[in-house]
Amino acid sequence: VWDVRAGASNHVLAADLSLGPLDSFNQLLVTNGALLSCQGGFIGGNVNARSNIAVVAGPGSTWSNSADLEIGSAGPFNSLVVSNGGFVRNTAGTIGSFGSNCLALVTGSGSVWSNASDLTVGFARPRNELVVSDGGTVKNGFAFIGFGFDTSNNLATVTGTNALWHTLNKLNLGYDGPANLLVVSNGGTVLSDSCALGASTSRSNVALVTGSGSVMTNANLLFVGEISAGNRLMVVNGGAVQSGNLFVGFQNTSSNNLLLAADPGSALNGDVTVGTSGVRNQLVVSNSAVARSSFSSLGSGTTGSNNLALVTGSGSVWSNAVDLFVGNDIPRQDARTTQNRTFVNVGGERFREVDLGISLEQGANCVQVLDVDGDRARELAGELDAELERLDADLARHQRG
Repeated sequence: VWDVRAGASNHVLAADLSLGPLDSFNQLLVTNGALLSCQGGFIGGNVNARSNIAVVAGPGSTWSNSADLEIGSAGPFNSLVVSNGGFVRNTAGTIGSFGSNCLALVTGSGSVWSNASDLTVGFARPRNELVVSDGGTVKNGFAFIGFGFDTSNNLATVTGTNALWHTLNKLNLGYDGPANLLVVSNGGTVLSDSCALGASTSRSNVALVTGSGSVMTNANLLFVGEISAGNRLMVVNGGAVQSGNLFVGFQNTSSNNLLLAADPGSALNGDVTVGTSGVRNQLVVSNSAVARSSFSSLGSGTTGSNNLALVTGSGSVWSNAVDLFVGNDIPRQDARTTQNRTFVNVGGERFREVDLGISLEQGANCVQVLDVDGDRARELAGELDAELERLDADLARHQRG
C-alpha cells in the first residue's frame, strides 16, 4: 500500500507509475488533498497482476498524469476509484487495455476524471466497466465502448442526479467488439457531439436511457446502427434523447436496428431517418411517449427498404412539424415495392395531416404510406415486449458480471 497524503511538498515522479506491475492486491491511496504527479499510470501491468486498486478521494486530492492512464494494462479485475471530490487527469484513458473485468468508478459531487484525449472502455478484452454516479464527472475527447474485435460485453453506466459523462467528439458504443451496453439512469446525463451505436463491425449494442431527468444529448448526429446490425436505443420511464439528426440503419449493412421511445414522459427530439440505406429498421413510439421532429424519412436512400415506424398506445405521438417522406430517394415507380411502412395503432393517437406535414413537393420522390392496421400493430407490440424482456436479461447478465 502506498498512502499518499498532503504534506510539506507535493509527490512527484519523473517516470511512469506502475501499480501492480507483476503481482496482485496492491493499493494506491491519494487522500486528504494530496497531489501525486507522474508521467503515465499503469494498473495491473502483467497478466497475473490482478485486483490492484487506485483510490483518489477527498477535495483537492489529485493524481496528475502527463501521459496515458491504463486500468488493467494486462491483468484482470483492476480498478480506479475517484470519490468525494477527488481529481484524476491524463492524456488518453483506457479501462481494460489487455485486461478484462476492470472498473473505473467516479462518484460523488466534485469528483472528476479528465481525459485530454480518448477514453476507451474495453480496448482488447471483454467485460470492462465505467461507472459515473451521484455528481461525478468524466470528460474526454472521443469515446469507445468495446473497441477491438476481441472485446465485448463492456458496460458504461451514468446514474444519479448531476452525474455527467461529457464526450467532446464522438461517442462510439461498439466499434469492433459486439454486445456492449450504455445505461443512463436516475437523472444521469450523457453529452457528446455525436454518438454511434455499431460504429464499425460491432453488432447488437444497447443504449438504455431510463428514468425522469435521465438525458442523452448529441449536438449533431446520433446513429442507431451506423454500419452494423441489431443495435437498440431504448428511451423509457421518462428518459429523454435530444439530437440534431437521428439515423436508424444508416449504411446498407445496417439492418434490424431499433429506436424505441416508451412510457409517459419519455421523449425523442430531433429529425429521424429510419433506413437511410439499411433494411428492416424500426422506430417505435409507444405507451404515451412523444417524438418530435421537423423533417423525417423512412427509406431515404436508394437501398433503404422494409423499414417501419410504429406509433402505438393511447397518447403516443410522433409529430413532424414540416414533412414526413417515405421512400424519399427511391424512384417513384419502385417506391411501391420497397415496403417502408408507417403504422398507427387504432388505440394510439392518430396522425392528422397538420401533425405529419405530409407534402409531395415537386421533384421529391416520395410516397405517403399511412396504414391503420390494428392487428399488425398489436403483433408488433408483442414483438416489442419480447425485445424488452431480452434487454432485461442483458442487464441482469451484466449485473452478475
